[in-house]
Amino acid sequence: MSLISARSIAKRFSTASGGFYALKKTSLSFPSHGLIAIKGKSGSGKSTLLNILAGIESPSQGRVFLHGEDIARKGRPLLGHEAAMVFQHYNLIDGDSVFQNVSLPLLIRGEGTKKAKELLNQFGLWSLKDKDIRTLSGGEKQRVAICRALTGDPEILFADEPTGALDEQNSSLVMDALRVVSSSRLVLMVSHNEELIARYADAVVEIVDGRIVSSTLEKPSQEASPKKKAHRRISGGWVLRFLGKNIRQNLGKDTMCFLSGTLGFAALLLSFGFLVGNLPAMEAEQEKTLTYLSASISKRSVVEIPGSALSLVKQSRPSEEEAIAALKEIEGLDIVTDYGYFFASNLPFTCGDTTYEPVTLSPLYDITLQEHGAPLWRQGEIPKTNDFSSCVVNEEFIKHYGSALLGETVSFSSRSVITYQGKQNEVFVDAHWRIAGVVREFGFLNVPRVYYSYQGLCDALADIEVSGEAGESANLIAIAQEAAADSPYGNFSRLLFLHDAKDVHVLHELIDRKTFGEELEVQASSYSLRQSFLSLSSAFTSSLSLFVGIAMVGLALILGMASYSSLVAGRKQNAILSVLGAGVGSILSIYVFEAMVLCVGSSLTALLISPLLQDVLNKLLYREFDIAHLIAIPYQQYMGVPFLLVIGLVLVAALLGLLSSIVPLAIHRKMPIAEELRDE
Repeated sequence: MSLISARSIAKRFSTASGGFYALKKTSLSFPSHGLIAIKGKSGSGKSTLLNILAGIESPSQGRVFLHGEDIARKGRPLLGHEAAMVFQHYNLIDGDSVFQNVSLPLLIRGEGTKKAKELLNQFGLWSLKDKDIRTLSGGEKQRVAICRALTGDPEILFADEPTGALDEQNSSLVMDALRVVSSSRLVLMVSHNEELIARYADAVVEIVDGRIVSSTLEKPSQEASPKKKAHRRISGGWVLRFLGKNIRQNLGKDTMCFLSGTLGFAALLLSFGFLVGNLPAMEAEQEKTLTYLSASISKRSVVEIPGSALSLVKQSRPSEEEAIAALKEIEGLDIVTDYGYFFASNLPFTCGDTTYEPVTLSPLYDITLQEHGAPLWRQGEIPKTNDFSSCVVNEEFIKHYGSALLGETVSFSSRSVITYQGKQNEVFVDAHWRIAGVVREFGFLNVPRVYYSYQGLCDALADIEVSGEAGESANLIAIAQEAAADSPYGNFSRLLFLHDAKDVHVLHELIDRKTFGEELEVQASSYSLRQSFLSLSSAFTSSLSLFVGIAMVGLALILGMASYSSLVAGRKQNAILSVLGAGVGSILSIYVFEAMVLCVGSSLTALLISPLLQDVLNKLLYREFDIAHLIAIPYQQYMGVPFLLVIGLVLVAALLGLLSSIVPLAIHRKMPIAEELRDE
């Protein structure tokens, strides 16, 4: 039984001008050993025949059998297993040493390198083992190629013009080596050197224009077929060496990918840090306002207009009982009368002979700041009593009106018209306050503000009386408290003063849950500020998410293009690895691992530099929004899991590297190995 045979094989190539047959129907059988030469002129089809027999080109028709089994059904290449090949232009791995080239097939199969040493000694090349393959002569390179081909002890050694690039002396050395090898295995050699064929070949097959015109092959004997070799284990340890080599060769592209990945992952970390940190930062900063513990409650009802599709919303003051029932979940709450009708919340003021534009006025339950606000003090002295003699201003006031006003007395006058028992009274509530000091408040959406004592206002209003037509009189406090629910004298609302910052969160929850029903409405500057910030934060987060998404897609495209271009640039090397027995998956893993190494490396670098970027951005954001630590990347712990973010980022990076490289590599249209092995 023949070792290898071809039955009616033919090969047709397509060109722009049409197709042609490089090999026409041919049938051949070869023995188990000996040096068989296939000769013919250039373009006669001899290399095509050899490539089809070696399995690196597929026939257009016909089949090739090894030990009577169709090689197309083996599910693996012939080369690197039962067969090996020696090429005219060596196809060694440039940049590697002699020993690395010869031992590579052994490493691919997961074997030791002892056989490489034996072969190099046998061919007189051991002294060159550490030489870069690029420094060798042509004869030395070809002998190295033969050594490499023999490491797997192949049954068949294919040799494509092994002496075509050599001088006469080196040609003889190479042919002597092939002659020795052919004593124990089949050597199929393509050559056009008639002299060498005559001297060394045991049999000759001549091909002309794609047809066999003569053959001295003897009919194979019916001896028992040699025992098939057991399938050899494939190892991937060699992949790491080629991974490192690829990274060195692609330093420019890989550096660009690395920098892109670092920026992309840093942006992802900073965005996540903003998502985690912005609300806690806002909550912490929001307490730095003197109005944090203040709110108001009012009653709203819809009044239908007869004969009209329109309706009006009527605002009135709720009863104290209604307010208490609505806010029963809050402890330590004072529900008091709102005297805003008599003393407006926005008034111009004078200091000396100068009149200033209106400023916002806010009552405080405790202007001595014993309950809230003492840490915010920056200049001057905190008022010692809750009276109507002094006030406190914020930094926005000082910035707007000037620091010269600190310690000076400012005057406000609020005019209102009050009808009491049929008599109209014009009332002026005057305030002359010394600006005792300045507080540093949360600056987001803040305005110049003057804080005064609510108790001091009550004392001042109690001293102001109005009279009726019958001569009776009443002070403004009594008028406001006794006013009807829909009277403007009660300012259509009640003031709320909380005494514990924790209760503010409860109040916000009540507003969110809308537990007051349709009629009662609670307004709190702290809640409005929080909602405004949340809206801004949501818009900012959406923009960041879009930016990060674009960055990640861009990074994936860069990695995919880099992997694809590396694969295309290394196609000849990949073809060499393939004929040495490396699987497609192992070869592709070089490029996949390269992308994953870049991704993981850039993610780790991003983790290292992001604390610095976080500090810089937090300082910039603080200047813009007056909020500290808006970005808080949870490196050490997230959701109760230690280093969850770090581990998650590295896993995401590895997955991104895997997907961004494996997709373009998977759709890469692979060229036939024979075409990839052609010299570029």
